[in-house]
Amino acid sequence: MDIQLVAGVDLHIIPTKQFKVTRILVDFAAPQAMASPSARNLVANLLVTSSAKYRTQTVLARHLTSLYGASLSGYVSRVGLAHTVRVKLSLINDQVAKTGLFERGSALLKELLFNPLVDEAGFDQETYRLQQANTIGTLQSWDDDKRFYALRRLQQAYYQMGAELKRPASGTIDEVRALTRDVVYQAYQRMLTYDKVNIVVVGDVDPAAVTEAMRALDFQPRTNPFQESLLYHQASRPAPVVEVEHQLLAQAKLDLAYHLPAYYHQENHVTAIVLNGLLGGTPYSMLFTNVREKASLAYYASSSLRPFTGQILVETGINPVDQERARKLIEQQVADLAAGKFSDAQFQRVKEGLVNQYVTGLDNPNVLAQARLTTALMGIELSTGVEEKLRSVTRQDVCQLANQMNLEAVFLLDARRN
Repeated sequence: MDIQLVAGVDLHIIPTKQFKVTRILVDFAAPQAMASPSARNLVANLLVTSSAKYRTQTVLARHLTSLYGASLSGYVSRVGLAHTVRVKLSLINDQVAKTGLFERGSALLKELLFNPLVDEAGFDQETYRLQQANTIGTLQSWDDDKRFYALRRLQQAYYQMGAELKRPASGTIDEVRALTRDVVYQAYQRMLTYDKVNIVVVGDVDPAAVTEAMRALDFQPRTNPFQESLLYHQASRPAPVVEVEHQLLAQAKLDLAYHLPAYYHQENHVTAIVLNGLLGGTPYSMLFTNVREKASLAYYASSSLRPFTGQILVETGINPVDQERARKLIEQQVADLAAGKFSDAQFQRVKEGLVNQYVTGLDNPNVLAQARLTTALMGIELSTGVEEKLRSVTRQDVCQLANQMNLEAVFLLDARRN
């Protein structure tokens, strides 16, 4: 059920009796070129920390406890060329609690979104100082996760000069450190005034009551800032960019980025899902079977599909002395995939595994909310018949698409040698 609350603000209700918890997800989306990821990351953290009414994290936590242990989170994400700020509230549904929790939760969202803790100079100074430090600490902890760090560096190598997507969706430590509270408050005001807003509600709810409660949030009309597709395209490179960084570590990270001309909701998207599952996205994959298990060249070996940017990313953790052999064997798996050198049994196991994964996702309210949010941002309807489409993908479909894969970037996080 889709309802326009005002111009540029849409409500999407997914009524279901599957869950005892109701999820409310409020998404603010702006074009990446017009957004400061670092400032918006701080905004997300500040909005779920306090408000003019709930002035500290402790006071806000007590109020959430009074809502039968409601949970609240704020974070940033990226959908292709859209940068998003998301606030998520989870509540026991009213059919279980019998206490009007949805109305009280909606009132809390209105307070947090429209009445932040500010003074004449911007966000409250002490609150801002604490959340700025917390955000920097989180970003530093991500850098300490070497697998995550290597994947981010691979992405930055993949995108060509001038591409906005070179900037991490969560911002950078240096940018966050340089921000001032008035600048971040201005980013919040722009977000509230100009961003495309989608609200997704999943649970055992009364659609009429949900609509009334969401109208009470009192968003003002705005024009849709997205006039073009959110899908990112860039020209293929004749040879991959190769970057190497040395750090003190025992396990090297060798990651490869392939361009794959298959995008979200397009005709070959489902084929790309199967291709990725066969390459490295499932326990039956070629990378897991041949690189990790048979050749023992990797502590882990997997791949992931990025359908908004036309990529498949390969991640491996290897012994530093095995980097040349590992890369050669990884590239051989792609060549074998294109040549159809995989068994029918493996192919069927991968497809059935993907079907089971999809069906399991239908029992997860977060998955349902994310799927509807993504399609809303793209301006399309949810896909139907996904299980049948997965099962109908043929070997020829996969081979033809795999022949179009092009290696664009390689990043090696190598062990420093004394």
